[in-house]
Amino acid sequence: NQEFESGKVCVLSTCFDVEVADRPLLRSLGLMGRQSLPKNSGMWFVFDYLGKYTFWMKNTHISLDILFINEHFEIVDMFLNAPPCLKDPCTLYTSKKNAKYALELNAGTVVTYGISVGDTAYYTKLSTITVK
Repeated sequence: NQEFESGKVCVLSTCFDVEVADRPLLRSLGLMGRQSLPKNSGMWFVFDYLGKYTFWMKNTHISLDILFINEHFEIVDMFLNAPPCLKDPCTLYTSKKNAKYALELNAGTVVTYGISVGDTAYYTKLSTITVK
């Protein structure tokens, strides 16, 4: 069981229910092992400092859109439809620009809602939840 803060991230006119990965262990686990992700849900990664971060899909069973977001909450880079990786070597997804946050959503979400680099994300904390 992992304890996550929960919140909402809104981009354009769409809001997503998110689990917050704001500690090293939570960031390293991410969405590993999940068989599904509810529609309009995701994971909000909070990093300790601004930098170029790398994600991979090791042991992640669902395809994801990965958005990198800077300290001003502007989307600065994204990877769409990153496929699951169940054995090595796994593709690495590294932001081309410095980011402070990342948002993982179900694959296809970015296209469905017309989200683009340059859009602004807004985060609101809601509560703390425990995920099995």
